[in-house]
Amino acid sequence: MKKIIAAGLLSVLLVGCGEHDEEYFFKHQDKAETKLKSCEEKIYAAIEKNDEKAYEKAFNDKECHAADAALKKQRQLDYEKEVAERELKKQREEEARLKEIATEKAAILEQHKNATWQTTISEYLKVECNQGFLQAPSPSCAAWKEIYDEAVTSGKTELLQFSFLELKEKENEFCNLDKRSGSVCSVWEMATSEQGKAELEGLDLSAIETKKADYCKDGSYSTNCRVWTNEWNQKSEELIKHFLNEDEIFVQTYNSCLTEIDKIRQSNGSWDERHQGESTIRTNSPCLQAERAYTRRGMGYDPYKRYIAQ
Repeated sequence: MKKIIAAGLLSVLLVGCGEHDEEYFFKHQDKAETKLKSCEEKIYAAIEKNDEKAYEKAFNDKECHAADAALKKQRQLDYEKEVAERELKKQREEEARLKEIATEKAAILEQHKNATWQTTISEYLKVECNQGFLQAPSPSCAAWKEIYDEAVTSGKTELLQFSFLELKEKENEFCNLDKRSGSVCSVWEMATSEQGKAELEGLDLSAIETKKADYCKDGSYSTNCRVWTNEWNQKSEELIKHFLNEDEIFVQTYNSCLTEIDKIRQSNGSWDERHQGESTIRTNSPCLQAERAYTRRGMGYDPYKRYIAQ
């Protein structure tokens, strides 16, 4: 009986003096740091003495691992807390900034409450808002930018009520005094290009070609001419692919074009007249696209010399 009691007491003593776990070290961070430092010293000492057994014992010490895990857990919690505090600070600063912008915006709108979108844009261009790289604009400048963007949207909405040709006629009205980027003229250009593109989208290639003079009057590099060119290129490519995929239609179109060209070649006109006549046929649809399909089919680079057998 005495032996049983003694064995029980020994078991209790062993449990009481047993290894500290991660939970213990997490609650006692100072002891965790002391323990980990002791473990590291033992490992370095074993390495210096080339004592493999001492190294293994220190490296596999459960308390060392528990202390290390507890310290890492605390560092992670500290990091998460720091991130949360930074985010909260950033959020509060942004809320305060937005409130300042709203206050500035209300004051500006009150000052210019009867201004048209054109006047608003002109006033915005007078505001000096120089800012450094990656530097946020001041509340006043940010407010003005919001008001400017709203004026641009309002202006485009108003201008898009007109047709492309009507907008073209209004160029002097909007661009007579200021053609800077971001000016009233820029809004007119955006609306004119957008309307011009919309009016071309529903047309076939031949109809688009008849509109070239309306779009390219100011030169091939003008914004409107680029709109026309892009739409023409798209429809032209569609027709070329159609000729590549449909043999019968390709042959009929190609031969029909050659018939018209032969009439010009055999006419009694001067060389210049015949050359100009042939060029007109070959540079317009569908003969231009049939010529390009001829080349893409690998049939040669000198089209309209002979008819294609059907």
